Formats: sequence, structure tokens, C-alpha cells
Amino acid sequence: MTAVLGRMSRVRRLAAQLPQGARQQTGPGRRDRRRRGVTPAAASPRLLKALRRLVVAYGPLTVALGIAAVVDPRTLMGEPVWVKPLKFSVSIGLNGAALLWLVTRSPATPFVRGAALLSALGLLVEQALIMLQAARGVRSHFNTGTAFDGAVFAGMGASLVAGVGVATVALAVVFVLRPPQDPVLARVARSGLGLLLLGFVVGAVMLARGGHLVGAADGGPGLPLVGWSTVAGDLRPAHFVGLHGLQALIVVAHVLRHVPVPTRLAILRTLTWGVAGLVAALTGQALAGAPVLSASSALVAVATAAATGAGARSARRPAHTPVVSR
Repeated sequence: MTAVLGRMSRVRRLAAQLPQGARQQTGPGRRDRRRRGVTPAAASPRLLKALRRLVVAYGPLTVALGIAAVVDPRTLMGEPVWVKPLKFSVSIGLNGAALLWLVTRSPATPFVRGAALLSALGLLVEQALIMLQAARGVRSHFNTGTAFDGAVFAGMGASLVAGVGVATVALAVVFVLRPPQDPVLARVARSGLGLLLLGFVVGAVMLARGGHLVGAADGGPGLPLVGWSTVAGDLRPAHFVGLHGLQALIVVAHVLRHVPVPTRLAILRTLTWGVAGLVAALTGQALAGAPVLSASSALVAVATAAATGAGARSARRPAHTPVVSR
């Protein structure tokens, strides 16, 4: 017994001689890891590697689809049959990059990893089904002409709702319940995911209406490249702006990384209000049956400016500092 106590005493003396930092690093518990906010970069390298490969793969895929759009003489609804997969490849690639950016800055929990994997799979399934329908020379969206086409469209909807939609909500919940210490990151994540959900709401309106045009059947003349209708109300512009608001906030935050934090937060808040106002104004314009470029565009600009101004005033409002009694 005396020998055991002597050994324990020597161990305590040796531990006391260690530097403070070394003692803290010898055995971090699960609670310590949570407090430090371990990211998936350290906890889930396989997932991050798979996500990076997926995002990078959209580069050559976009190039291949661009070549196919030029080489393949077939057309669908007035445009080359591969143009729609090309546009979705660019859009999904950008959303995948934004997802990767968020995941690398999120707490490394199974909840976050599952949400990221679900979103990546949802985007991949949608892209694959759009390319399948393009190869067949038929519409991918709102196509229920045959049982197979209806099943493909239903699969696309399920992949977006059960994959991307659920994952976006999950990440938003994580950033609300466990906000990062960096206030700029917290602002970009919360506001960007909110705008993304707003874009999903516009997409749900299109699904409920059975098409993206108001006042005309889908198709007809449209703007170059994007194809937004020039003769009827079109919900796609609002859908597009909402879906890519997150990427805009990420780019602005990166460009302004050397600007003082309060100024960056004010700019990001103002931009968020402006983008949200633009989505709402474009949605109202489309539901009124007016094309995106029409006389009503002035009203859209006014509404967007008003929302941006409201965001700027909100950003300038001094934060309430609680008074601590001594």
C-alpha cells in the first residue's frame, strides 16, 4: 500500500511540473471538444473529401454540357436540349460550394454531417434526372405526360424536399442553436440560409401552380441564356435570386474581410434585406402576370430599394447593451 501511494505521489509531482497547456491537451473530454467547436475538417475528413470531389466534378461536367449544347442539334421548347442541364449544373455547383463552405465551419456533429450528405445526394439526384430527360429529348420539370416522366419529376421533387430542403433547415437550426463565435460567420450563415429557404418557398409556389409561368403556358420567347419569359409572369427570377443569395453573402464577406467587423455586419444586414425585398418584389411581379422586363420593373426596383433602405436603418440602430449592476 505504501508503494502504491508513493507512486501516485510521484505521478502528481510530475503532472504538476508540466506546462499548463500540456496538461490541458493530455485528455480533452467530449465536453471540451464541444466547447472548442470541433469542425468536420478534423472530425469527418472523408465527408469533406467527398463533398470537395463532388463540387470540383461540376467544373468538367459544366464544360461537357456546354459542348453538348453546341454539338447536339436537338431543341426543346425553343432552346438547345442541353441548355437546361447546363444551367442547373452551374447553379448546383455553386450551391454545393456554398454547402461545403458552411459545413467546414459548422460543429462536427452527426446531425450536421447527415444534413450535408443528404443535401449533396439531393443535388446529385436532381442533376442526374435532368440530364436523363435531356438525353431522352423531353422536359424534366412539370412533365407528367407519361407514367415514367411523372415518376422522374416526382423523384426530382423528393430529392429537393427531402434532401436539400431538410438539410438547409437542419443547418439553419444548428447555426441558431449553436452560433459560432465569429459574428460575421453567424450573420452570413443565418441570413444566407434564410434567403435559400425563401427561394425554396418560391419553388413550392411553382410546384403548386404546376409551372413557372403566370398567364401563359410554359415555354415561348425568353431572355437570352436564362430563358426568363418576356411575355408573361415568370417565377424563376425570384427563385434564382433566393437560391443564390447565400453565395452573394459569402463573396461579399470575403471581399470585405479586412473591413472592421461592425461595418461588415451592417453591410451584410443591408444586403440581406435588399435581396429578400427583391425576391418578394419579383414574386409579386410574376404573380401579377408581368414579365421580368416590363413597365412593372420600376416598381420592383422601388420595392427593392425600400427594403435595402430598411435594412440599412436596421443596421445603424445601436445594439442594446444590458446594464450590469454591481
